[in-house]
Amino acid sequence: MKKNVMICMGLALCMTLGCTAVYAEGDEKKLNKEPIEVIYYEDFNPETFEDKINYEDIEDEFGPVPIDELPEGLKFGSLLPDLTNEFWSMAGEGEAAAAEDYGITLDSQSAKNEVDYDAQLAMGEAMISKQYDAYLLSPLSDDCLTTVSESAQNMGAPVVNALGQQVKNANTFAGSMNYTTGVRAAEYALEKLPDGGKAAIVMGQVGTSVTTDRSSGFKDTVEGTNIEVVTELPAEWNVEDAMNLTIDMLSTTPDIDVIFCHNDNMALGVVEALRTVDKIGEIMVIGVDGTSDGYASIEKGEMTATVDTFPYQCGYYSVEMAIRLLAGQEIPRVVATPVACVDQDNMADYDK
Repeated sequence: MKKNVMICMGLALCMTLGCTAVYAEGDEKKLNKEPIEVIYYEDFNPETFEDKINYEDIEDEFGPVPIDELPEGLKFGSLLPDLTNEFWSMAGEGEAAAAEDYGITLDSQSAKNEVDYDAQLAMGEAMISKQYDAYLLSPLSDDCLTTVSESAQNMGAPVVNALGQQVKNANTFAGSMNYTTGVRAAEYALEKLPDGGKAAIVMGQVGTSVTTDRSSGFKDTVEGTNIEVVTELPAEWNVEDAMNLTIDMLSTTPDIDVIFCHNDNMALGVVEALRTVDKIGEIMVIGVDGTSDGYASIEKGEMTATVDTFPYQCGYYSVEMAIRLLAGQEIPRVVATPVACVDQDNMADYDK
């Protein structure tokens, strides 16, 4: 369901996003700061949303990143989850690299853990007062930063939902498709376990779109095959919980053949559980994210594979999408970024 929260009150040259981005004042370029039309999609799902493009097709459709069309001295605000999670630190590094390459000042802030929603919201509200030219928002939970997104657009600043959970009223979501990551993990398990077996899923934050979609992608793909999902463990993105829950599970269900984890951090916790019960290499462990720690574990024969979502590149792409939006380009609501299943056989093809 689409809700028009506020109608753009700009000039005749208004576009789908908001208003024509730049005007000339003498020889100097200036950004328009007309309010942007805020559209809230209650049932927003990047996987199935029609207004969607693959990142690889962006330049063919819209041309090079139009940084030269914009004024100098742009300032972007970025709000990320917990940077102790390597996935988010890599995404932040990608944002910082893009900002440097395009001559943008980036103020990046992050939450202290994966569940402090109120603190992240407070950070976002404080960032609004700084009136950045664009905002990159990566919320801890769906709709955690909805009010921040609306406030930014009311000031004429476009909002990119940069990976992760959903900002249902952002201008563009740029990131990997979570259902697809679950599908890729299941396809890998089916290929490597031709005789089938029992599967467990170690979940992230229960009830969020990322967790729901990754689980659904895996379960839907193995449904009707010889792989059976026998349990789902709510580890809530926590490494220690993933380890302890896996140890408990194996005490009652020792004949598990594959464990699909919603991120590499939890997969590393599962590896420690397998080390504790002396089952390293006996049970397939598949993660998601493609962190350097995950790659190192795969190289050592501990984790089996990861569905790499290329967080560094996604962070970089998010800055590019913000630039395009500022320049008035009608970027689709969803920009889908690549994923790849990586194991010992092909990890040399991917640089970490």
